[in-house]
Amino acid sequence: MAQFFDRKKLFNISMLVLSVSILVYFCVSENGLFDLIKSSREFNKLWLMMAVVCHLLNILIDAYLIFRFANTTNRFYSFKNAFKSCMVGQFFSAITPGASGGQPMQIYAMSSQGLDPGHATSALVQKFLVYQSTLTIYGALTIFLKSYLFKGSAIHDEGAFYFWLLFTGICNSGSAFFLIQ
Repeated sequence: MAQFFDRKKLFNISMLVLSVSILVYFCVSENGLFDLIKSSREFNKLWLMMAVVCHLLNILIDAYLIFRFANTTNRFYSFKNAFKSCMVGQFFSAITPGASGGQPMQIYAMSSQGLDPGHATSALVQKFLVYQSTLTIYGALTIFLKSYLFKGSAIHDEGAFYFWLLFTGICNSGSAFFLIQ
């Protein structure tokens, strides 16, 4: 009987009960999951399918990049392991504040798959650099090609427009620079 009331077990059971209670609350509360399901007939199915396809492509590209970068140092690292690591990152990014738990748990998962933690960290930093570079290029192209969309906004003033463009570029480039150092 004393084994049943072990502190760790009691903590785990209480966390499970709390999590299930929160889930039930979000399902039955006003504007919760059940209301979302009721209003699903109003959804634009094409946009919903495109969002799902884009998310799946994001996951596959993420897994592929992890595979490519991890495979340079460990030829035995498989795409299946990279996909598992990617899903670990997705999960822990979703449940931790500021998505701060994804990468550390990916490094842990990759090291438990036989990859050296230093090589796992290197692979994730390289993947982040690809992400940051893509984001910078995509953002710059969007601002230049769609600048007319900013008319009437606070940043449409030409000086402010170029200030925000420069600020965005410096932030993105700065984070990449500090990672390389």
